[in-house]
Amino acid sequence: LSLFCGILFLLVVSQTERIFALIGHAEAVQRLECRYFSVLCIGSAPVILSCCLSCYFSGRGETETVMWVNFLAVAVNGLLAWCLIFGNWGLPAMGIAGAAWSTVGAHLASVAAYIAILSLPHVRERGFWQNRTFDRELFGRLIRYGLPTGFQYLVEIGGFSVFILLVGTVGKDELAATSLAFNLNTLTFIPLLGFGTAVMTLVGIRIGEGRPELA
Repeated sequence: LSLFCGILFLLVVSQTERIFALIGHAEAVQRLECRYFSVLCIGSAPVILSCCLSCYFSGRGETETVMWVNFLAVAVNGLLAWCLIFGNWGLPAMGIAGAAWSTVGAHLASVAAYIAILSLPHVRERGFWQNRTFDRELFGRLIRYGLPTGFQYLVEIGGFSVFILLVGTVGKDELAATSLAFNLNTLTFIPLLGFGTAVMTLVGIRIGEGRPELA
């Protein structure tokens, strides 16, 4: 599913300039938006795949594994951003494209870390790799239960994105100030998302054990 969605995002790359032209931002802003968005579309598969692999561990209650992998991803993102945005360590200064590639690189590091952990002998005994073939019934359940949650996130993030895009039609300074404010605002609700993930993990485990009263 991750690879399929990654292919869909690749199809969007060719339409990037047309999409942002319709939004009506200043030409200089549009160029930056197109560069950033195109890179994220190209590297979308590892972004989605790292999320899926993290869910395998969080669903089993192994949230510490997810935490350490995320620490690794943040470190890789910061290092790559420092190198690719500003051109340090002999690398070319790529600006906003470097920021996007840093994000993609961080998710690639996450995928590599999860695959390495899944390849450990005591983890391989669980049958993860043996059960990697397509399961129509299980895939149907994934879509059935996952789509409503995914649609909720789509509406939430889409609402924020549309608002920022509309502000961008007012002017560059207003767009920059709003983007900065929204980034600072994430510091307040990211911990709440963490609590939500913790609750979902506990509820899912209890239901899987056949003890809905505890859930």
